[in-house]
This record gives sequence, structure tokens and C-alpha cells, in this order.
Amino acid sequence: MEKEIRQLIGYRKKIKVLDATIRDGGLVNNFAFDDEFVRALYLANKKAGVDYMEFGYRASKELFDVKDYGPWKFSEDEDIRRIIGDI
Repeated sequence: MEKEIRQLIGYRKKIKVLDATIRDGGLVNNFAFDDEFVRALYLANKKAGVDYMEFGYRASKELFDVKDYGPWKFSEDEDIRRIIGDI
């Protein structure tokens, strides 16, 4: 497959793809994505070969009221593990 990829016009091995859907989209819905959506996005990114995925922010619960935001405003380790499992 690497050989096939190299034949693509404009292929650059050093370029990496980053998905910021949860981080940027969370600005619109206060990070209130449900686990089903986040897991589906993660699996789609994995299948598509996306190099990195941002799972929102690591905002401080001392600065932001947790009642006003979904879990991806804070992106705690246990939230991420719940989506991707222990890899």
C-alpha cells in the first residue's frame, strides 16, 4: 500500500491529518456530544487513517461550570478511555 500511496500526485509523507471536530464543533454545542457520536467519529478517523484526533479541551473545572458544558470541554482521561478503550 505504501508504494501505491507514493504514486499519488502531491503525496507528502511528512504531512499529518488532524481531526478537530470535537474541539471546534464543541464551541457551537458547548461540547455536548454524546458518546455514540464521539465513538463513531473516532472509529471513522481510525479507518480513514487520520493521524490525530482532538477530543475537545482540557479546561479547568475550577474555571468553567460543569453544568454548562458537556464532558468534551474537560476531556478527562476516563472519558477518552470510555470511547477508545485501553489501547
